[in-house]
Amino acid sequence: MTKDINPKSQIKCFRCLALGILCLLGIWGLGFGVLSSASYADPFIDSVLKDGMGVRSLGMGGAFVSVADDSDAVYYNPSGLSTASTQYIKSYMDFNTDQYALNDSYSLSTRQAGIAYWNRADKTGQRAGVTAISFGTMGDNGISWGITHKNVAWDLSSSVGRGWSADAGLKAPFSNEITAGILLQDLVKNDVPASTTIRLGLCAIPVSAKNTKIAIEGEFRDLKSTSGAT
Repeated sequence: MTKDINPKSQIKCFRCLALGILCLLGIWGLGFGVLSSASYADPFIDSVLKDGMGVRSLGMGGAFVSVADDSDAVYYNPSGLSTASTQYIKSYMDFNTDQYALNDSYSLSTRQAGIAYWNRADKTGQRAGVTAISFGTMGDNGISWGITHKNVAWDLSSSVGRGWSADAGLKAPFSNEITAGILLQDLVKNDVPASTTIRLGLCAIPVSAKNTKIAIEGEFRDLKSTSGAT
């Protein structure tokens, strides 16, 4: 005698599994980040890598890790590229001209892949640029994941150098209206004086309000990083 499995029960199990995976990744990323953080994190490099890019996402306060549905997913959550369309975004941010002389970004996406470049220079002459390549895909259960490789070059008052770092992201739908996301940013790095960051977010799409997304996000930054050489 066999018993049919209710598809809705399967979906519910997958979503519970997704929640468990998100929690485990967050805990694992927190522990891994503490163990693998650079001996110090340069404040300027951290700003370039973590303070956001893109007018739309910054207009949402940077709460984009659970949304990540355009080419800026390369920065915010590469798993969002699993459903992204072909798109090109060029942004120039002038929200802090007292401190920064240059702050712009470019991103291009196709289905499951994307590239981006952003660079920043301050009034003291320090500058840094990041070239990123991302891949994102979706499983049969609706949970998507992605990875990003970033080449970083900098010219600071204290040092000149190059290095790389890598991000990992995940998005999981809990229902038709709610999606969760996690980004482990600069989780693995080589010669880049940056801290590891964990971003966790939720996005709600109210049925009664079309074309409206409500997003909240929490960020854990500077994991075990200390001030660098002066």
